[in-house]
Formats: sequence, structure tokens, C-alpha cells
Amino acid sequence: MTILESTIERNVKISKKIKSSFNLKSKSLNIKLNDLTNKRLKVRRKMKQKEIYRCSICGKVIEILHPASPETICCGKPMMLMEEQTKDWKTEKHVPKITIEGNKVTVDVGISMGTPHPMTDEHYIMWIEIICKDGCYERRFLKPGMEPKATFTVAKPEGFWAREYCNIHFLWKS
Repeated sequence: MTILESTIERNVKISKKIKSSFNLKSKSLNIKLNDLTNKRLKVRRKMKQKEIYRCSICGKVIEILHPASPETICCGKPMMLMEEQTKDWKTEKHVPKITIEGNKVTVDVGISMGTPHPMTDEHYIMWIEIICKDGCYERRFLKPGMEPKATFTVAKPEGFWAREYCNIHFLWKS
């Protein structure tokens, strides 16, 4: 056996030991050696109920009702998690404002602040919802030309918050 052949044989043995050790550890982490060597490894967190995702290609918007897979694919790419924004910016109002009168809850976007959110074909609020601390929720879909507000009737007018989705500036939370 030549020096080159013995070096190759030794490297193959070492490589097998490393791969064997890696396989034992990777099963608990759900990592594939091929992904690690090709730098395709991504840390994925588990989806949560009520999260909103959007496709950056076609614009499809989905809500997670039952978390399962670590990622949702649309148009061949992972969908983007829409983070709930909470502070208005520029001259537009996006943060939903809650007004309570008895068991009626009204959520508006900019109306009570004197600057209603636009409701044109190009720029509008797609929906407004309230979410209870117990997990219940109710949503109203809006269309261009409508007022950027929705009224809900609730059993107990406490312990909830509101979200709205703008077709251009995405997800906002009260």
C-alpha cells in the first residue's frame, strides 16, 4: 500500500466516524448532513396559531389556524410572516382604535383620530378583527369605498385587542 492509499483510507475512516457521530446527534435536531455541508441549513421556528403569512410573489394572505409544518410555501418560496406593527408612521393612520359602548365594540382605522385610512381600489383596509384573551375572535372584511371601521357585539367588553390588515402596509395591532 502506498502512502497516498493509506492516507485516503485513514481519511475515509475518520470521515465515517464523524458522519456516524453527526447522525446520532442530528436526529434529535432534525438536521441533514447534506444541508449542513451545502450551507442550506435554516433554523425554523414553529408557527403559531393566528399568525398571518403573505406570499411575496402573488400576494396571497393566509392565517394559521392549526400550527403544523415549520414553513408554508407559495409560488415555490416560503411565505413571509407578517409582524404586527403597533405605531403609526408618516401621515397615515393604521393602528386600530377601539371604542366600547355597552356590549358594542367599534374598531376604526384613523376615523377617531381625524385622518381616516384611505379606502380606494389601490389602498384599503382588507379586514378588521377583534381577538379575545380566551382565544375567540371575530373578523369583518372590508372593500374599497367602505368606511375603515367595524362594529362587533361581544358578551364581555373586556380583555381583547384588535388587528387590521392593509393591502399595502400589512398587519397592525391595537
